Amino acid sequence: MCDIAAILDMYTLMSNKQYYDALCSGEICNTEGISSVVQPDKYKPVPDEPPNPTNIEEILKRVRSNDKELEEVNLNNIQDIPIPMLSELCEAMKANTYVRSFSLVATRSGDPIANWLTCCVRIVASRA
Repeated sequence: MCDIAAILDMYTLMSNKQYYDALCSGEICNTEGISSVVQPDKYKPVPDEPPNPTNIEEILKRVRSNDKELEEVNLNNIQDIPIPMLSELCEAMKANTYVRSFSLVATRSGDPIANWLTCCVRIVASRA
């Protein structure tokens, strides 16, 4: 049926979800005719993540002091980190020997920070 619909340029005859539901169940789900074939799919809303409570100044101090208790730095979803502070953090990461995980997703960091992080990775890799 979907092949015939494609040949006739009737792509709205059946949605992909309805097609795969029919394939999985082995039954034709729509018995009401063409006027009721395409129905919008109902999706559950996904709640927003809570804000990241990380104190960037505290993390910077701990990275600079090479705190052995600090093994993970998570800066994900913090939008207002100043770029100079990120640069300082990346520079401090070069000398840190305890941080094993550094997350920087959905921040305003761009190419300059990516270059700093590349240098950090090279330095850490040369220690191993």
